[in-house]
Amino acid sequence: MKMVKKMKKLITIFGIATLLLAGCSNPVENSFEPVAPSFSTLNKEMGNGTDSPTALPSELYVEQEIDGGIGGKVTLEGIYLNYYGDIVTVKATLTIPAGAYKRNKLISMRTDSRLPVIEFEPGGEFDLPLKLDLKFTGMQLERYGLQNGKTDFYYISDDGTTVLIKNDGLNVNLEEQKAEVRGAKLNHFSRYGFIRKQTEQCSDSVK
Repeated sequence: MKMVKKMKKLITIFGIATLLLAGCSNPVENSFEPVAPSFSTLNKEMGNGTDSPTALPSELYVEQEIDGGIGGKVTLEGIYLNYYGDIVTVKATLTIPAGAYKRNKLISMRTDSRLPVIEFEPGGEFDLPLKLDLKFTGMQLERYGLQNGKTDFYYISDDGTTVLIKNDGLNVNLEEQKAEVRGAKLNHFSRYGFIRKQTEQCSDSVK
């Protein structure tokens, strides 16, 4: 089962990477040679007190139990070394409104070592949308074809299809190597991330 899950994740990553680079238009002209990845374990402490890039984790992860009737917040914040050697700072705050779902859920957030995406668990629909504020700083955004005014925030399914997510504001700054979305409205859990704007034939907006 572990091998099947690992293979499924690799296939999903490949599909998303293809979507990021190719989208529904011309592929990104610039290519970047990846450096040796970091194989550090996930950093659940959100900070390891070191200035050495090789000691940084390759992903960040947090989990917190939230009563859906009461609501609350889950925050993921820290620094990691991605697959391409970028030292990335991430700050993510997930806000769960009261009545979003029934009973308690152990909610987790996880970054990706290759892509400007974030993954949530467990799966399932919500009675009220959750709100996500997310900011990546330090990634070479040109690698993914991201530009200000030409980038949106999407739900990304396992097969690589996308759904545009409504939000309160999105900003991409290539000089500051920053991609940020505010108030993204999540109706269910899965993978979400920054992708170059798609045509109507490639994605459907959340109504």
